[in-house]
Amino acid sequence: MHKTLKYLLAIIALLLGLILLVVAATQTAPFRNLVRKKLLTTINNQLNGTLALEQLSGNFFSTIELHRASLTSSDGDTVAQFDRLSLNYSLFSLRKGTVRIDSIVLQSPRVHLAQGVDSIWNFEKLFPPSVETDNPTSKPFDLFIDLRSFILREGHINIGMADTLVPHYLSHLNIDLKGQYSSNSMLVELEHLRFQTPPHLPDLNDLQVSLVRKDSLWTLNKLVLITPRNKISSLAEYKDVKDFSASLTTQDLNPDEFSFYLPELKLGVTPVISFNISSRDDKMSPELNLTYRDQGLRLSGEVTRFADLLTDTTRHLADLNLLFSLKNFSPEKWFSLEDMPAILNGSLSIRGNGLPGSSKPLEIKADLSDSRWAQYQFSELVLHSQYAAGETRAQASINIGNGQVTAEAFTNLSDSLSPFAVTLKSTQFRADPFLPEWGDSTRLTFHLKANGKGLLSQSPQGRFSLAMQQSVAARVPIDTLWLTGHYLDHQLVLDTIRLL
Repeated sequence: MHKTLKYLLAIIALLLGLILLVVAATQTAPFRNLVRKKLLTTINNQLNGTLALEQLSGNFFSTIELHRASLTSSDGDTVAQFDRLSLNYSLFSLRKGTVRIDSIVLQSPRVHLAQGVDSIWNFEKLFPPSVETDNPTSKPFDLFIDLRSFILREGHINIGMADTLVPHYLSHLNIDLKGQYSSNSMLVELEHLRFQTPPHLPDLNDLQVSLVRKDSLWTLNKLVLITPRNKISSLAEYKDVKDFSASLTTQDLNPDEFSFYLPELKLGVTPVISFNISSRDDKMSPELNLTYRDQGLRLSGEVTRFADLLTDTTRHLADLNLLFSLKNFSPEKWFSLEDMPAILNGSLSIRGNGLPGSSKPLEIKADLSDSRWAQYQFSELVLHSQYAAGETRAQASINIGNGQVTAEAFTNLSDSLSPFAVTLKSTQFRADPFLPEWGDSTRLTFHLKANGKGLLSQSPQGRFSLAMQQSVAARVPIDTLWLTGHYLDHQLVLDTIRLL
């Protein structure tokens, strides 16, 4: 018994000695150099290019460090390189089905991206085309990836492509993130992302993102975007178009900072924006607030059967119920318009649908009666229009001072050859605020009627008549003006004109 135990202890000691010898051998420079050469040979056999690595260090059981690596194409162009890549990990976690990476640190990476005239990127040419099988099979991914820290410091990316919207380079690139991944869940925690761009583009001072997926539910716990002149924050939760929510806020938005990307987005003010949207039980509810000093625009309401609105074949089933509210809103200031001295107060509602097959027409009502044009106050400024499968009717009424203008119109927007009719009436309407070049005493009383067909066609035709009386136009008194005419074959003809 003692003899057996003696031999057993000797065997165990021999095994431990061999293990220690192997472990010790892995820590020697010749072994690391052997691994480096074998690794490069294996990788380069799979590339249309060359990967070079100057030094490989670490104990291989929990740490690996790569020093001064570069990747070149078959043409000899450098695609990527870095000074140091450090990995810290745990091999023991593999027993539990977890790939645990404690940290990845990438120091001073430099990437050179170039897109050829054939739209193929240089890095795509590094990899030979994959061989597709007739019956591809893939096993379910049953490992849990746990990346506890990824740090990138002072990176630089050169981008060569024809698209002028893409910056030619990103410099001083810094990233801090962590994440987790499995077949039914995901976590991305981007703690910081920052970089600098060419002088004509905005730098990214900071981007923070917290994104979680659990089964089919996506949750954006945090999104913060900071540039030199803007700060935008957002939250969101998404399962499907019938079940989601999101919010977005800004502080004194400066859209001109993004004018290179959005040249049409031009505002003359720096508004604070608050936007919330949610969809529950297929009812979407938006709420938007734009404020600048004492001016504001607000959108609220709901869209029933919102999912149908997003599909061409069922869009007619959706039902809109939206309300815009305006407070001291100056289009001239907000949109940098000229000769638009309007200050708008009131509301505009949009209800129904109006598409073919819908049970409700689309109805638009606006009441801006508390608005003004320059120093002139409106006592009435209303609009009411309806749209149903093309048939469109509109009525408007304007009252400023003691004068009034009313208008009615009808046509079918879905038929370019449909008939149309327009009626415009005015009673001592003070037009000089809108036509200052006519002087400050313009008063108009008239009745204009026009009707015909093909208003939206290439060859519209129609007849019109105008009766004006007891008016002053451009300081010229008009006792009576009567005229009739028609429009045909792109020619306007006056049939009758009488002026007293």
